[in-house]
Amino acid sequence: MPRDRDLKYAAMFWEKGQPKGMLEAMSKNIQSASLEGKIHMFVNPKGISENEKMKMSAYRLLADAIGYEIGAYNFNKDGSHTATAPINKRYIK
Repeated sequence: MPRDRDLKYAAMFWEKGQPKGMLEAMSKNIQSASLEGKIHMFVNPKGISENEKMKMSAYRLLADAIGYEIGAYNFNKDGSHTATAPINKRYIK
């Protein structure tokens, strides 16, 4: 997903109003997911919805801001109702 699309979707996610503590919870999810090397998100069983794309973009931009990189999400067709993306911590030389 192009970065300009992430900016648009993430802005829509935050503009909808999120519960108190959402940013902190997302930051913790990013940090713990990086230990496994992939991040998971529950999604609509029929496929990734527009609201879920907004949240994924918000995660991607937040991850970037705190030193991580999230790749493309892929819908898991195994019946788990999840999408998974690779996540890595960026190392500064």
